[in-house]
Amino acid sequence: MIMIQIGSREANQLLLCVAKWPREEIIIFLSEMMPCIPLLWYNTDHDTNTTPVMEADTKARLELIAVYRSSLLPSETHEVLPFIDLVSRLAQEHESSCRAVIESGFLDTLVHVCDHCASVPAVVTAVQHAVGILLTCQRDWDVECAPQRLGLVWPRLNPSIPLGETSSKMTQKTPNARKQWWQTNSSIVIIERLSEIAVIMSTEELRSSCEKDMFDLAFDLLIFCDLGNFAELSMSYLVQIIAIGGNLRRTLEHILTLMPYHNKLDFFYRIIYPLSTCANSHNVSRSG
Repeated sequence: MIMIQIGSREANQLLLCVAKWPREEIIIFLSEMMPCIPLLWYNTDHDTNTTPVMEADTKARLELIAVYRSSLLPSETHEVLPFIDLVSRLAQEHESSCRAVIESGFLDTLVHVCDHCASVPAVVTAVQHAVGILLTCQRDWDVECAPQRLGLVWPRLNPSIPLGETSSKMTQKTPNARKQWWQTNSSIVIIERLSEIAVIMSTEELRSSCEKDMFDLAFDLLIFCDLGNFAELSMSYLVQIIAIGGNLRRTLEHILTLMPYHNKLDFFYRIIYPLSTCANSHNVSRSG
């Protein structure tokens, strides 16, 4: 029903309802929608290495896209425009909704749209309008200070950070594309990436040099936590990030704000549960 309302541009009631939600709930709502938009350009021929879980998730989202497409007006210039229009209007409702739009990853989505629609004037205009809204609706805060930072879509700035050929190519990918790539490739490239991370984590001057590189580092570790044999090592690095603090920990915090609520819960459970287990074991040994 929601996708029908958005596609047909009959989402006024939906917009009024969502605008009344707390910022965290708006972020969750939008974060569930954002991954659907790249599927407008989904190509099954280029998706042969997906896992069963990814296939099920993609299938469910493709069904939503099919509903969205079926509701588009015949006069619609491009199928992505109703979505951009809805989110742009939501950003205009009030400061909290504008901030939620940014923190949900809307800028990433606009970058992805531009990658596919740079030659479609109506889409380019809509993207420019959306970015303009995000820049003008701010009050006492700066867009560049929000968790979804414009700088994160720029190329990396520090050539001294030791990246291999694979990781260098990955710097140009959006977070969603980056996540999908890691999940579908071999253990060898992940081991290479973890080796790079080990060097960066052990060298203070590298850790403080470039936010884009640190965003990629923390983001990759969160992905690797769900990849079987690499989960324990990746989580140990994430705990180190929390202990190190500073910009590196703030970068991790920013990434967590962009993730769905259930992913946040899973992350903190993985940290807290071993500690609670150790505490219980200690109490048992003392009582014995």
